[in-house]
Amino acid sequence: MVRLSCSQNTQDGYTLMETVTAIFVLSIIMYSFTLGASTVFKHAGTHWQTFRSLNLRFSLHNVFTGTMSRISPPFWEQHNIEISPSGITASIPYLDGTHNSILLLDLQDGRLIISEETIERRRALFQIEGMQNASFAPAVNSITGRIDGIILETTLKSSSSKGLKEKVQVTGYFASRTARPEGNAR
Repeated sequence: MVRLSCSQNTQDGYTLMETVTAIFVLSIIMYSFTLGASTVFKHAGTHWQTFRSLNLRFSLHNVFTGTMSRISPPFWEQHNIEISPSGITASIPYLDGTHNSILLLDLQDGRLIISEETIERRRALFQIEGMQNASFAPAVNSITGRIDGIILETTLKSSSSKGLKEKVQVTGYFASRTARPEGNAR
């Protein structure tokens, strides 16, 4: 006769309670990781938007003021800047001190296009995107009454989902006026 008996369980295994506990602990760890990662990505996006906004402001300021400083009119001549009535285009002579070299500023489709026009050719120097409601105005010296630069007023577009807009005013001043005409050198 064969006797049936439970054999000794020699296989190492996990009980149901151990398995449920392990799953519970892993789910808490995964939830914490997911929550932390989503917070990091949300803040990284916010910082990226701030970086883009600052980069646009920096580029606009440097390009605009740098280009305006290339305008060098002679001191004896009244500066004749042509700004359109709508304020979206401007024409400024004496680029690099030459009468026939004209700096053209044009605002179209949210872009500032800075061009140089001479007798021989016209070429674009810079193009900056990301502006709306932009206009030019002369920067008049309150003491002398002369035009010493150009003011660009604009609203920078934000690419964030909140649609924030930032008003910016940049003034580009011309280089100091030449002391005497080239033909009158001593």
